[in-house]
Amino acid sequence: MAGFELSAGVNADNVFLVSFQNLIQRWDATAYRTAFKFTSNKYASFKLSEIAHINPSVNFNKLDDNDEISFVPMEVVDEINGHIKEQRTKKIAETKGFTRFEENDLLWAKITPCMQNGKSAVVRKLKNGKGCGSTEFFIIRPKNESCLVDYLHFLLRDARILDVAQNFFGGSAGQQRVAVDFIKNLKIPLPTIEVQNKIVDKQNFAILEKKQKEQQAQALLDSIDGYLLNELGITLPEQDNRLEKRMFTVPFSEVTGQRVDPDYYKLSYQEIISQVEKSKFSLITLGEVANLLASGKTPASFEYSEIPTDYPIIKVGSYTQNFINLEKTDFTIEPQRLVAHKGDIFILSAAHQPEYVGRHIKYLDNEPEVDTSYVGELICVRTNEHCNSMFLFSLLILDMFKVLINREKTGQTSHVYGKDIKSIKIPLPPLSKQTEIATHITQIRAQAKQLQAEAAKLLAAAKAEIERMILGEVKQT
Repeated sequence: MAGFELSAGVNADNVFLVSFQNLIQRWDATAYRTAFKFTSNKYASFKLSEIAHINPSVNFNKLDDNDEISFVPMEVVDEINGHIKEQRTKKIAETKGFTRFEENDLLWAKITPCMQNGKSAVVRKLKNGKGCGSTEFFIIRPKNESCLVDYLHFLLRDARILDVAQNFFGGSAGQQRVAVDFIKNLKIPLPTIEVQNKIVDKQNFAILEKKQKEQQAQALLDSIDGYLLNELGITLPEQDNRLEKRMFTVPFSEVTGQRVDPDYYKLSYQEIISQVEKSKFSLITLGEVANLLASGKTPASFEYSEIPTDYPIIKVGSYTQNFINLEKTDFTIEPQRLVAHKGDIFILSAAHQPEYVGRHIKYLDNEPEVDTSYVGELICVRTNEHCNSMFLFSLLILDMFKVLINREKTGQTSHVYGKDIKSIKIPLPPLSKQTEIATHITQIRAQAKQLQAEAAKLLAAAKAEIERMILGEVKQT
C-alpha cells in the first residue's frame, strides 16, 4: 500500500483503505466507512467467537410446558447501567420460539435503535436459573474462566463498537439488525483475568458513584413541586378511587351550551380546582397573563431543508429534560412567520395518544441567535409584564395543571388549542414574590444540573482510565 496513489482530481477525504485481514465477510465498502481502532499495545486481541459462545443452544428439556421461567422483553433493559429492570413470569408453552438464556449470559441488542442506545445486560438472577425473551438479542457467554462476562459487557457498550456495528446492518429497512458475522469476527483485546477484575471493579464503582450523584440531583428536582405548592398554599387532593367517587351527576344547566362529554365533569377535576381556589393568592386566568397563547405553524414537507439553514424550527422533540434544546431543531428553506423568544413556554397541543396532550411542557431558557419558529403541534405561551415566565412554567408543569390542560382536549386525534386553555385559573402572587420563587427554583435546577454533570464526568473519567489500562498506556493500580 505504500506505493498506492489516487488518480488526479479524486477527493482523498472520500476514500479509505481497508486491509484484507480486517474484512469481516463483507465486501461492500460502506460496511467499513467507520474505522474501528481498539487495539492494545500490551494484550493480544481475539475474535469474540474465539473467547465466547455466540447464541449458544440452551437445553430446557428438563422443564415441561407448565413450568414457569423468567421472561425478559428487550424494552425493559436499562441501557445505562446494563441491568434488567423487571422480569415477567411465563410458562414454557407461552414462550416457544423465543431466545433462551441462562444466568450470567450477556444479552446484546441486535436491532436498531436498541443497539445504538447500548441496550445490553448481564442476566444476574432468573427463576429456576432459566430465562427467555426477545429474539432480537445476541446471547454471549464466555467459553472459559479466562474471560469475564462483565468485561465483555464493558467493551460491547463502547461507543466505537456501537458506531461501527451500524455499518453491518442487514434485513429490511424497517427492521435493521447487526449481522452475526460482525459480532463473531469482532476483535477485542483480552487482558489477564486479574486486570479484567480490576476493570470491572473500577467500572462498577464509577457507576455507583454516578448513581448516587444522580439520586441527589433527582431529590433536588423532586423538591421543587413541594416547595412551590407550599409557597402558594395549595394542597394536592388525595386520590380516592372508590366507586361512589367515580359516579357523579351534573345539572343540565351546567352543560347547556358547554361540553357534554362525561369525562370533562369528573369529580377529580373539581377537586383539583377546589384546591387551587384555596391558594393564599388571588386567581387569574392563563389568558390574562399571556401576551401570546397560540399554536405554531407546521410547514409543508417541501418547505423543510435536509441541511441546516438560517431558519430553524422547534419541533415536538426539540428538548432535553424540561428545556427546549436549540440544537435539536429542524430547518426550513424560508423564514416562517412565528418567532420564538427566551422565556417562551411550549405545550404539546396534539397527539395520537390522548393522555400525552398538554402534559409535554418545555421552557426556552436561551434567546435564539437567529429567528426560530415552531411547529403547529406546539402552543406557545408568552407571558406579559405581570407574570414571571419561569414562575408560570414551574406552575404549569405541576401534575395538577397538566391534568387541567389535558382535560381541555377535543377531537378524534386529540387537540388542545390556546382558546381552550386560556380560561384555566392559576394563583398569581405579586411579581416580586413570583421572582423570588422563580429564582429559588432556578437555583435548585442549577444545583441538580451540576450534580448531573459531575456524575457524567465521574463515569467518563473511569472509562478513560479503563481504556488506558486495556490499551496498555498506563500501569494498573
